Amino acid sequence: MFRRIKRSRRAVAVATIASATMLTLAACGGSSSGGSSNGGSSTGKTLTVGTSADFPPVSFKKEGSSQIVGFEDNMLQYLTNKIGDKYSWKQLDFNGLIPALQSGRLDLIVSGMYDTAERAQAVDFVDYMKIPLAVLTKKENTAKVSGPMDLCGKSVAYLLGSPPELDQINAWSKACEKAGKSKISSTGFQSVAQAVANVSNGRTFAELEGDIVVLYIANTQYGAKLGSAFNVPGGTSTIGLAVKKGNPLLQQMKDAMAAYIASDQYCTDAHRWSLTASDLMRAC
Repeated sequence: MFRRIKRSRRAVAVATIASATMLTLAACGGSSSGGSSNGGSSTGKTLTVGTSADFPPVSFKKEGSSQIVGFEDNMLQYLTNKIGDKYSWKQLDFNGLIPALQSGRLDLIVSGMYDTAERAQAVDFVDYMKIPLAVLTKKENTAKVSGPMDLCGKSVAYLLGSPPELDQINAWSKACEKAGKSKISSTGFQSVAQAVANVSNGRTFAELEGDIVVLYIANTQYGAKLGSAFNVPGGTSTIGLAVKKGNPLLQQMKDAMAAYIASDQYCTDAHRWSLTASDLMRAC
């Protein structure tokens, strides 16, 4: 049985953060964002960190500015302070992040990226959270969509360059055809913002994305139009930062991340951005 997303305290917490900080989802372009640094006194090098900056509340732009905020920005402050470096964000389309890392344009990728076996062949990961997948659709459709079979014959959006989402949609589509129903039409977008906009205007019926992102969107500026339909059972994906293979920075990040996850700051940052037990690598 598919479980529906519970809104109660988690939804209230997300909505409270949204109204208190006046943050909004920003569309992702192909250019670099304004630089952020850890603000420390270190004289170390500045790491160029790639992101698509459209995964609220994990990583996104502050309303009316190019400043990137969210859980990952707080995490980077800790990690770079730990190794004595600074960092600067560079915003790219999600599916261009790994090529940019491999070419040396980036030192790290921190962008809500799923640690998959396929990607692990190209880059090395250091994991820091987990996210179950969920389905976002118009509010008037949420009562009609309790599981994947209700998506048969419909269009479902996913993020280009995100295999877990596309693989899940394809598996559902095959189940639809096996049941004698029309297959699901998968539609890829360069950013979460583009996918959400298409669901909002009705061009795409639903979107498959991480549940914390879906819940945040459903309780911010799209709250009047969009809602969470269901979480995907067993659909939890591990998220990690990515380092180019052979880069000695990997071990530094592993050591710094282990310290971060064990620290009180990990829990403080998680609570600030309404991450819950199912999202975290340890109990907080």
